[in-house]
Amino acid sequence: MVFEVGELDLGFDKPTGEAENQSVDKRVIFKGLCMVKIIAIFCLLASNAFAADPSVGSYEKYLYTSVGTTGIAVVGTQIDNIVSATPDGQSFQIKTEVNVAGRVNQTALWSLSGNYFKNTEYFIEHCAETGGKVEILKVFAGTFKACHILFHQPDQHTFSHEVWLSVELPLFILKQIRISNDASQTQVTLELVDFKSKSL
Repeated sequence: MVFEVGELDLGFDKPTGEAENQSVDKRVIFKGLCMVKIIAIFCLLASNAFAADPSVGSYEKYLYTSVGTTGIAVVGTQIDNIVSATPDGQSFQIKTEVNVAGRVNQTALWSLSGNYFKNTEYFIEHCAETGGKVEILKVFAGTFKACHILFHQPDQHTFSHEVWLSVELPLFILKQIRISNDASQTQVTLELVDFKSKSL
């Protein structure tokens, strides 16, 4: 799988009146953008028997919440949008945009291999066999059957996260919670509020 960060603005404006030490851990924000890469690598162990049908124009929108050691939450939205694809369907360009207080705080352009869609769909369909747990999860966007997976990385420079995946979504991500394994212990939660699957 190819993972390329094109342009990435890690600046994160603090809400008005917030103390200086209440800034968001930028490393956690960047690592959060790597979440799909980790899932894709994990799913490469699975077969390519199933083939998802990702389409340009499809997107997933989430409620974005970040809480650090101060306990004060930074709330906004994150949108992951499929903006382009190669003619052979082997590579997809994804744009991630995080908005807080009505302003774009970070954007990233990155690539996904077509194998991600095939392997992730297979992984969801064989959830229990591959270490996940099948659950019915209610989020803002509705109620979905999901595969719940917990990833843990004990190294202090990395992070741990759990994710709920659904075959009904263009990029499969229904909800995720990630926690930095450093002094900040920043927890970022994404919960689906809207999505669109658009035919090519």
